[in-house]
Amino acid sequence: MTMLDAALAYARAGWPVFPCDPRQDPPGTPPPRKRAKRPLVPGADKDAAGKTIPKTGGLWRATTDEAQIRAWWGRMPHALIGVPTGSRIGAFVVDLDPRGESLDAVVKRLFETVGEFHCSVQSLTQSGGNHMWFRLPEGEDLPKNSAGRLKGVDWRGDGGYVIVPPSVMSDGAAYEWLYAPEQFAFEPGLFGPEVDSFEPLEPAPPRLLDLIFKRGEFARDAGAGDAADRGLEPGNLAQVRARLDDPGEKRVRAYAVSALDRAVADVAGAVKGTRGHTLNAAAYGVAPLVGLGHLSEREVFAALRDAADVSGLTAADGREERDAKIRRGLDAGRGNTGPLALKLDEIRRDAADKAARYSSPRAPEPPPYGEPAGGRSAAAGAPADKRRPAAIDAVFDEAARAKAASERERRLGALIACAGLDHSDTDNGRRLIAHFGQDLLVLEAEGARNMDFVTWSGTHWDMRTGMDAAFRLAQQLGELIMAEAKVMELTSFEREPIEEFARAELEDDADAMKAWRKAAIEAAECYEARQISRRKFGVSSKNKSRLEAMLACAAPYLTRPPEAFNANPLRLATRGHTLTFSREPVEGDSSVFSARLDAVQGHERAHLISRALPVDYDPAARCPRWEAFLAEFLPDAEVRRFVQVFSGLGLTGLPIQKLIYHYGKGANGKSVFLEVLCRVLGDLAMTLQSETVTGMAERSAQQASPDLARLYGRWCVRVPELPQDEPIREALVKKLTGGEAIPVRNLFKGQFEFVPVAKAHMSGNGFPRIDGTDNGIWRRMAVVEWPVTLAAERQRNFADVVGEFMEEASGILNWLIEGAVAYLAEGLHEPDAVKAATQDYRDEMDPIGLFVAACVVAAPGGSVTGREMYEAYKAWSEASGLRPRSETIFGKVMKTKLKREDGRVRTYRDVALVDVPERAHGHSPPGDGGAPRSPGDAWPD
Repeated sequence: MTMLDAALAYARAGWPVFPCDPRQDPPGTPPPRKRAKRPLVPGADKDAAGKTIPKTGGLWRATTDEAQIRAWWGRMPHALIGVPTGSRIGAFVVDLDPRGESLDAVVKRLFETVGEFHCSVQSLTQSGGNHMWFRLPEGEDLPKNSAGRLKGVDWRGDGGYVIVPPSVMSDGAAYEWLYAPEQFAFEPGLFGPEVDSFEPLEPAPPRLLDLIFKRGEFARDAGAGDAADRGLEPGNLAQVRARLDDPGEKRVRAYAVSALDRAVADVAGAVKGTRGHTLNAAAYGVAPLVGLGHLSEREVFAALRDAADVSGLTAADGREERDAKIRRGLDAGRGNTGPLALKLDEIRRDAADKAARYSSPRAPEPPPYGEPAGGRSAAAGAPADKRRPAAIDAVFDEAARAKAASERERRLGALIACAGLDHSDTDNGRRLIAHFGQDLLVLEAEGARNMDFVTWSGTHWDMRTGMDAAFRLAQQLGELIMAEAKVMELTSFEREPIEEFARAELEDDADAMKAWRKAAIEAAECYEARQISRRKFGVSSKNKSRLEAMLACAAPYLTRPPEAFNANPLRLATRGHTLTFSREPVEGDSSVFSARLDAVQGHERAHLISRALPVDYDPAARCPRWEAFLAEFLPDAEVRRFVQVFSGLGLTGLPIQKLIYHYGKGANGKSVFLEVLCRVLGDLAMTLQSETVTGMAERSAQQASPDLARLYGRWCVRVPELPQDEPIREALVKKLTGGEAIPVRNLFKGQFEFVPVAKAHMSGNGFPRIDGTDNGIWRRMAVVEWPVTLAAERQRNFADVVGEFMEEASGILNWLIEGAVAYLAEGLHEPDAVKAATQDYRDEMDPIGLFVAACVVAAPGGSVTGREMYEAYKAWSEASGLRPRSETIFGKVMKTKLKREDGRVRTYRDVALVDVPERAHGHSPPGDGGAPRSPGDAWPD
């Protein structure tokens, strides 16, 4: 359905329409430049001067003419659909607009003012508000809008318009019918699948009409009688304290001062020809505030006189005429207090509601950090499945109420403590710690400013996105600083005049009261000025430079050394549980252990766990598909068990000097296995590129090592697809599996040390080259061969296969837990098949060792020269189809295997050559008189 279809449907039902702008206004757009929801059709008629005649454009051009509608939406297919309210459609609209609060709060305010009522026709607005549609009362012209009479509540009558469904803003925010008018029932579904009910327009409730027409208790002069009670009278200490301490009175005073400031600006900026009218209008506009006692006549006169002097009016008309204009405006508007009284009462209620967030135990709690806020608010009058307003008072159990009360007390205490801090970056750092310190830490590093923030996510301390989360917390501080203005204490300078004023009042000392009254008022104004300054500082604290500065100032007090995180290597976190492994010696035999897993629901900050599995722990979960997969591709049960136990070690931070090399020719399941393993382990696992551990280049001690720094806090690492015959960086592999601390450094950051404990899984379709022959590298290596190759017709999409296994993620977690428990109780036992495969790999990497085993035997007193030994090795290599190593490398390796004397002639002692193959090209084995003796002799390649 297009906007044109919907516009035509409205027209056929008798509602005139016109196009409006769907573009959203950027934040901070000044009112004159706002375009969102504004009419897109200009005035049709112009006067003799060529100016558009009022009320000939926009909503006044709304029509039911299909040709005109097609022309409009033909040019502007995404335009919103505007409909004029009032007599042209026989209906008016009550607009509930929750700006900065929930829709429930607006509904509650409206119901408290006019009583609860039912509305049969309703629609949702693009901003989360609600339009309530009523039949137009007969014989009465409804005001176009409410002039701000009730916060969040407006209405549209004659001269107004609304946007109707299914209009959609440029950002995707849409208007929707909850219950559509019955005249549209001729075409069900036209306005969206959510509309399943069409209702007649009902008349508005009487008290709502009284509010709209300012009748009865909402009459124009309501509240005027108590104006005198709202002023600050001599000797009335209660009113002085109210001005100082009551949040509502503070807000009302701020509103009054702001209104006077705007009036003064209008007068000062008026141009010739408009100055007199502007001055009179300004006085008339602020007169109700004088009538209600929130501005004094003296301060209004003084401010408007100064503004008139600046504009040039005084010089042109004289002082008497200036004062007369101000007096006429004040006298005419002083009694117009009815609408303003309601407005100020609304300001007081709003201030009280906001203050209650920090003091009232019944105040609703915002969601804690790390948990999502609630969804879109419910709409008034709709049933539960139609987003009906939620209950005003949420129901909590005792534990939830106690927790909420404790959190409120903590927040209020932090707010009061911070109110005494000054306006500086250092104190903003203290504020950040006071409010959010329980959710912030910094990873300690050397050689750079510590700014690696770690934030509490609800399940673990998040290092991956910690800096972004810290910035999000810092951005909340500005509002909290502004809230400090509500709880700031009086200084001694401010308190003393008030106390003296009270003493004079009690002693009935008229002269003293007169003297101290002015001082008390000045003290109140000084306090209010400090509050305004604090609010301004709160706004400036939202700037990027202030945010960075407060984080930098807080960081030194939040640092933790790397070893503080994940200090218990047998504890980890899942989505909903904290899991802890333990083992104890079996009673009567200290060499035998029993192991178990304890699961506790929830998580604790004090554990300092930095990673969490993205899996739910369910002790009853199983993984039959996963186990069948492993049984097929690793048919040897002992090898399968070895892989399970080693993989289960990835749930622990225990170091082990062992790595698995998964070998297979392709389509054999090893890549699927490693991918599923890493997904189940989540942030506990990571992938290193093969370039990190292969190649000839060695990393310098001062070189940045961000790839290795990522190993911090990881308990499993995958190195996939190592290139065949590429040399492994043996020294690096030994460090990563050695159980000793290594220094690492991130790019542009400081250096820190940690003990790598990630269990390494390497894989490839061939073997990388290992040049070392010592046991240091080979005792770490365990080759697991994946012998089964899947037939082509059974091969499937990799992502689909992995996705199916992840459906058993909780069961696979239990499979890993079983492996970890087995290790803690029994250790890691390498099966014969793995030992044999590893030995084959080692033999392939050490052909000189094979030569010694085949052709060299112990012979006490015997000797073989270095030349003879090398020639024998070349003969054996040729016969074995191998390319011989250089004589230099051969000499270095042989020195580690046999006793050698490096005198005038290099000689190997207590050995003899046996079974040396005959050499090609007529050469004889060493010792037969035909062996080459010249260094230039060499076997052909």
